[in-house]
Amino acid sequence: MKAWAETLETRFTGLGLTLADEDTAAAFRLTLQICAQAIEGSQATGLIHVEDSELAELLAMVRGMEQAPGLI
Repeated sequence: MKAWAETLETRFTGLGLTLADEDTAAAFRLTLQICAQAIEGSQATGLIHVEDSELAELLAMVRGMEQAPGLI
């Protein structure tokens, strides 16, 4: 996870931002929360069709990414 956080940080610093900044980290986390809600909603409305276990893994990955700012 640390390596992934560093990869993300490289992308942010390329834009003149850093996940170490509280405002940037908050926006990053909020964006991931919105993505998770969109995935859940897409499954609930039948827009996407995945097994429950696959949905759980996907959501765990997205939610796990929320930890990235704390690893920088």
